[in-house]
Amino acid sequence: MQFIIVADDDRTLLGRQIAHALSNQKAHSGAFWTVKHYIDNEAQLDGKQPVIFLGSHELTESYVDVLPERFRGYGARCLYEGAKAVLVAEAPRDVSLDDLEVLQSAVEENQEELRRRAEEAEEGDDGGFAAAAAVGIAFLRLGLAGVMIVWAIKKHLSGRKRRQEYHKLQYDYLLSRFLVEEFESYVAGIEGR
Repeated sequence: MQFIIVADDDRTLLGRQIAHALSNQKAHSGAFWTVKHYIDNEAQLDGKQPVIFLGSHELTESYVDVLPERFRGYGARCLYEGAKAVLVAEAPRDVSLDDLEVLQSAVEENQEELRRRAEEAEEGDDGGFAAAAAVGIAFLRLGLAGVMIVWAIKKHLSGRKRRQEYHKLQYDYLLSRFLVEEFESYVAGIEGR
């Protein structure tokens, strides 16, 4: 399945990395598009074209009120229906070290679940989660899931830096939870299963 990943300027790197990880899979491929490129070419796309929108921009805003919300946590939301998915996060105004630690723990739990599923897929007992686990493991191998900051350094982060790190973690959380809980359902919805 060919996915288009559309991201705002702040999520460009993540969008490209998702497209790359999808393209490393047998059953999937991915292409990264900027918001402008998508808008310029939207009229030529089939409505069933799988698209994952990342970040907060005019396209995600147009889908937020239309797509059903699948999960929400830590100021982050996942919405999808049919071929369209939105992963968007809003960083809180104030982020404490405890906030960072709690979110980091949630990301690590999702990463561990992806590792477990990948091991099961390798053993031939994937329970239907092989694709999500494979994509998730591709991210883990690239070192993209989870912002690991040494706790000694975290103590000295300014409020602005804590907020930035939290916002990065929100997208790691969104992506890892989407892969763990929703990716297979999203793909099945596109394929009409």
